[in-house]
Amino acid sequence: MAENDPRLLGLTEQRMQTKPAESPALLLQRLKQRTDQLVESQRRLQQEYLSLQEERDQLLAQHRELSSAVEAHRASLEIVLNQLFIKQQELETARNTLEQVLNLAHFKQESSAAGQEACRNCGSLRVITVDRAGRISPFFAARVFGLRNSSPTDLFLDAHLCIDCLFLTHAAKLPEESISRLYEDYREASYNRERIALEPDYSLIAEQIGKPDEMHRRVADLNEYVEELINKEVFTAGNINSALDWGGSSGDYMPTAITRICRDVNIFDITHSENSRGYAGEGRNQSIRTNNIEQGKMYDYIQFCHVLEHLQEPLSTVQQIAKGHLREGGYIYIEVPVEEIMNEFALRLMLSPQTNYTVHEHINKYCLRSIKALVESTECLSVIDLREDTTDVGWVLPGFNDKGTVKIIRCLTQKCYGC
Repeated sequence: MAENDPRLLGLTEQRMQTKPAESPALLLQRLKQRTDQLVESQRRLQQEYLSLQEERDQLLAQHRELSSAVEAHRASLEIVLNQLFIKQQELETARNTLEQVLNLAHFKQESSAAGQEACRNCGSLRVITVDRAGRISPFFAARVFGLRNSSPTDLFLDAHLCIDCLFLTHAAKLPEESISRLYEDYREASYNRERIALEPDYSLIAEQIGKPDEMHRRVADLNEYVEELINKEVFTAGNINSALDWGGSSGDYMPTAITRICRDVNIFDITHSENSRGYAGEGRNQSIRTNNIEQGKMYDYIQFCHVLEHLQEPLSTVQQIAKGHLREGGYIYIEVPVEEIMNEFALRLMLSPQTNYTVHEHINKYCLRSIKALVESTECLSVIDLREDTTDVGWVLPGFNDKGTVKIIRCLTQKCYGC
């Protein structure tokens, strides 16, 4: 019965269909393969972990750099904001100062007597008087006023300041014969001895100032300037046949580009006798010095080099020479020293009673603005070139030109046709 039991027969068939058991070697091989797969997976995961860790470190470094940059930028912004705040305060102070200056200038102008003298440089009536602004140097006091024993600290001149062109000069016009005494035996040994006795510091430059070495250096700079304008076709030297150096002393300062082509070169200077021979260097034609310009004689080129700062009537002098002795289309060259930054110095003069300047052989103070106004006020001249420059003088006066150069203004003008 049991042998024929269907349940036993089904179980027997099922066992007969079951695959035979794998061998231990095959099982071991499969286990090894699975282990290798797991090890490879672990290796890849380790690599990915290290790569993620490296990327994290890079991001952290970038974060630190960005944080530092942001902090530095923030600090820079704070500095800029502080600077802007300070600048705003300075501008506000400057604005208030300017208002005070304008009010002061307006008050001084209105309080001046009617018919006040016009500016001697540009003709403007907007001239104010600055009390005791010009401290008289001992040499000036001795030669102009005959005062040799007075203390310089007690000698002052009132000043005239033009608020249109910033030209500064002494207020009261002095007799020309008194001013001319400044230039008797100018730069000669007797002049130097007297000046050194009154102003000992002058001994530092007495043997160098105005001497041939300085003239050579300054003319070299002037020649470069003239050649530059010729090359730019601003200045046409080829049409110049006659030249006048007004106030030119010995004539050493005429540019070679002019003297080498001129048939007629004159030097006008009050300190030299009539019709004496002037300087004739390499590339120069012989010049004639005179203390009197022939009436009606016309020139193609005239120069005022370091002259206008010595004149009491610069505008009228330039007008007279331009109208009476310069041909139409002719040129006038002007050169003056820069001794003060006038837009700043003028404010100090008006606002501070303690501010003053020294009146010596230079009785006028110039800036670009005042030279431009001078030329425009002559009515027959136009500005071709106007600039602030430096020139090598070859001598050093401590506290004045520690590098051996001085600041100057150069201005080339041309006479209008039909004037």
